[in-house]
Amino acid sequence: MCAGKHVILVRTCHDETTEHTYGWSEEIRRLFEEGGWTITDCECEDAVREQVEAALEQAPPESVFVFYGHGYVDNLEGRDGMPVCDLENAHLLGKCKVYTVACSSIMELGEAVAKRHGAPVYFGYADAIQAYWIKREKYVRETTEMMAVLGNCVNSGLRAWLAQPERTALEIRKIMKTAYEEGIDYCDKHFLEREDFDNNVAFQFLSRLRHNEEALTCLDDKNNECLTRLVS
Repeated sequence: MCAGKHVILVRTCHDETTEHTYGWSEEIRRLFEEGGWTITDCECEDAVREQVEAALEQAPPESVFVFYGHGYVDNLEGRDGMPVCDLENAHLLGKCKVYTVACSSIMELGEAVAKRHGAPVYFGYADAIQAYWIKREKYVRETTEMMAVLGNCVNSGLRAWLAQPERTALEIRKIMKTAYEEGIDYCDKHFLEREDFDNNVAFQFLSRLRHNEEALTCLDDKNNECLTRLVS
């Protein structure tokens, strides 16, 4: 279990929102497996505070912590509705490189993890991740295709990093921003112009993608400039 090759993957799956995020996380788990990483997978029933804290305590320095699920300004939520990570145990994330697909957690939790506890980098969102989380029978096809676009955007950072580990956090953030821009362009060309698509639904989704792109950010432990290398 060498430094830089261990990942703690936390992913819940207990409602419609987390069904989407869990599905996206499957690609990430596969990529870590193919890359020869040691994976501690706190999924579904194991996505609880006790299990996550134990995994963090046992993890070597320079481990990666990845979270897919519900987030709030000061915590990441487990499958039981209770925080798995919050301001009380944020110090456990201080030795990790953190990548979250969750609403708002970079605002307070990310600040504490990166600034106060010295995590090399914390990727996250400064606001809610907007999408069509709840299935709408009238627009099943539209929302299924659109959510696949969002899944590609949120996964793009880890996908790019694992493909080229020498990339910096700043480079990864730029790649994610580009993925969002390409997703917006794709939706504009392929959804708004299709006669078999509801234009109002497509237009609303475009605005939500733009919102998510603006909310995406990352912090490091020095000056919030995203220059920390993700792999030492």
